Amino acid sequence: MTSVLDVLVGETLDAVVFVADYSQVQFTIDSRPERVNFGAWPEVAQTDRIYRFGEPGYRDAYCELIGRKVTGVVEWQTRGLGIEFDDRSLIITIAAGLAIGPYEIADFRTWIWRSDLPPFGGTS
Repeated sequence: MTSVLDVLVGETLDAVVFVADYSQVQFTIDSRPERVNFGAWPEVAQTDRIYRFGEPGYRDAYCELIGRKVTGVVEWQTRGLGIEFDDRSLIITIAAGLAIGPYEIADFRTWIWRSDLPPFGGTS
């Protein structure tokens, strides 16, 4: 599956921004800063551990992605979005929002991923 996030492959993560109830990651693409906003707190999956928001070490694990290159992106129909780095991934799940109805998972440029829209729900 092709994703608008494919443009991130090969790019270096420049910043992680913590906002009151969401987070952002920033990349420089074509000499312009580009941000991906996450409406759900991403998990940081490492080889031997998954860090979740609120757990000890979460902020550090998230910020350790700064300076790393994106090696791949994925959209899982039943899970959410993934931004992959060399030995870890950011995983943005849809599960947290399913109980409360449509839930914004992420937005990037003009693309918005919601739990009730394809590829996660609804119809194409």
